[in-house]
Amino acid sequence: MDGKGKARGVFGIILVLGALILCGPGASFGGDLEPTAGPGEEGTYTLQDVYDRLHTGAAGTLSTATAPSAGPADSRPTVNEIMGKAPAIDDTDGATEADVAEGKTFWRLTTGQWGPSTGSLAAETVENDTVQQGAGIYEAFDLSTIDEDLASGNIKSGAEIFGVVGDSNVVDTSSGDAVAEDIADGKIAWVDGTEITGTASAGGTCTQALVPRTGQTTCYDASGSTIDCTDTGQDGALQAGLEWHSPRFTDNTNGTVTDNLTGLVWLKNANCDGAKNWTDALAFANSLENGDCDLTDGSSAGEWRLPNIKELHSLIHWGYYSPALSNTGGDGKWTDGDPFTGVGSSYYWSSTSYAIYTVNAWYVALSYGHVGGVNKTNTHGVWPVRDGQ
Repeated sequence: MDGKGKARGVFGIILVLGALILCGPGASFGGDLEPTAGPGEEGTYTLQDVYDRLHTGAAGTLSTATAPSAGPADSRPTVNEIMGKAPAIDDTDGATEADVAEGKTFWRLTTGQWGPSTGSLAAETVENDTVQQGAGIYEAFDLSTIDEDLASGNIKSGAEIFGVVGDSNVVDTSSGDAVAEDIADGKIAWVDGTEITGTASAGGTCTQALVPRTGQTTCYDASGSTIDCTDTGQDGALQAGLEWHSPRFTDNTNGTVTDNLTGLVWLKNANCDGAKNWTDALAFANSLENGDCDLTDGSSAGEWRLPNIKELHSLIHWGYYSPALSNTGGDGKWTDGDPFTGVGSSYYWSSTSYAIYTVNAWYVALSYGHVGGVNKTNTHGVWPVRDGQ
């Protein structure tokens, strides 16, 4: 090719390149080639920053980059927006394994502990702490406006609910059976949830005798035959005295039985260690304690004693014989285990000496309910008693 031909070839290549540049993508032949605005600067996180945040919790650093002041609209979140949703290190309130219930998974946020983990806190600790927090939250409010019923007067003595202590006057009165005539005139008592004002006359002139009834409800003529009680004036007709409790006795299931009429607590086994002379009977009763004679009442030596003659005689029911003793309810004759065991019909020692002849002591014969005195060297039954609790 001659020199002119080479020149024409080079010029052709230049024209093609020029056309590509001018007519390439985005080229415009009719518009202004000058930019409408210059580039601006803004802070931005890099993808490495986002990765490091998710991987280690690193805070990341905004970098300065040159970018157009405006660009095409895009609905996707920016890197910065994504970074704002990523969790961050929290060494103040970040939970550890010991703060999360055992077996529960969570994401640790503390330095050096970043990443998924499993809690180790015992379940009962979580439950107790939840209860305590609940109480604390409740106490933080004015209780009078939150719950008007949460007041001391509505809570039983000895109990506490959300920091409110029960009133000492709020007690269980369901076991009471007194009536106005049993309470001194003008005195107030609570019986089975009801306030009662006494009407019994002062000075000991009550409308009924302050001794218990005998239990006898039948009347007899001089020959011993049963008769109608009307207008006889007999004990079986009048039934004077304090009415028996129902039930008369309570088996405490700990080797003891409570007489609800007198409040005395008796050994359930009326023949635990056999017959003894009076001196040995006193010593046995005084040394009785928890573990002896099937006792599980927690009693100690010295709490039990041999009953005096009035205490022992208070057990007698004159409606029965052999023995003259009622059952648990007080509405029938005693049978073994109802409520006592080992009850005999023979004599039982009291701790009371015979004043006119002091070598003797008083006894009660359970066969018929009579009392008498006998020499202290004799051997008779021993039935210990203690005061009610």
